[in-house]
Amino acid sequence: WDDLKDHIDPALLMTQRGQPMTLMSFKSFLNMWVQTARDRFKVAENKRVVEVAAVSTKFVAAEEVGITQVGRFTLRPRQRKCLNNGIAALRSGKTKAIVVPLEGGEGKSVIGWGYIKYWIDNNYFNHPTASLPFHLNIAIFATAAAVKIDMENRGVACQVPNLNRSTIVVSHTEWATKEWNSFFREEEETLPNGATRKRLRYIMPPPPIMVIDESDAYKKPTSQKSRRLLAIIEAGIEKGSVVIFMSATPWVTVNDTWLFCIATGREWNGERITIDNFPAVARSIANRAGADPSKPSAKAIEEFRKQFNDCFI
Repeated sequence: WDDLKDHIDPALLMTQRGQPMTLMSFKSFLNMWVQTARDRFKVAENKRVVEVAAVSTKFVAAEEVGITQVGRFTLRPRQRKCLNNGIAALRSGKTKAIVVPLEGGEGKSVIGWGYIKYWIDNNYFNHPTASLPFHLNIAIFATAAAVKIDMENRGVACQVPNLNRSTIVVSHTEWATKEWNSFFREEEETLPNGATRKRLRYIMPPPPIMVIDESDAYKKPTSQKSRRLLAIIEAGIEKGSVVIFMSATPWVTVNDTWLFCIATGREWNGERITIDNFPAVARSIANRAGADPSKPSAKAIEEFRKQFNDCFI
């Protein structure tokens, strides 16, 4: 019964803990659980509304940006709200990264291309990379290999200019291929304690905007694709680059959020969040829920959302 406490209100388990875990007792509990689902949803929704109102930063962007069309696509109300609110969040200067946690079929690809097209139409808001005489990989859309061609076609339909030249689609697995080797370099850096280590650097001008579709593909910081994407993000933080993370199921553990936390460019206890101090950030957030940052916990992820609530679109 205790194994269910991260998924079910502990108060509902109080009457069950005195019973052995048998098929009969579990069926009895499930019957009660299903019958009370509607009432529990109402209570949870009312609680969520109160919490969001208490911790969120409101962005009212529809009147300011008012995007209703991306290429040949007329945006549905939810797409329009997501795109406009996301632009307002990124342009507010309070974060350099946002999360778009929409389910499949909600039109995330059009939203992703909408962000990129808006940045292109506004000359990347004077990002230093855009002022260079050559434009190579200055807007990147990363997605799953299985849908790369479809995503390129969607970019064409969204009328994104210079597709496959200054704007490219990259599959998650491509980062680790030899075609990208020349864009990165291992450099030795000295730590405050005098020790040295090697750090991967992106040696090209950083892209002003990146969209990372199915961002849950980057859960392992030590993988080659994660290290290279981190190097690009780190290069862009100082230059004002922005990153849009999109996934129907972004994260399961607090540790999974490492790349997003770094990409926000925000500080924690007076220091910018980096790969070095992120473990302390994750432990601090998970401790609020009495959870382990490396293990799945709905309550810990809820605490994380409270901490970065204005980044969720």
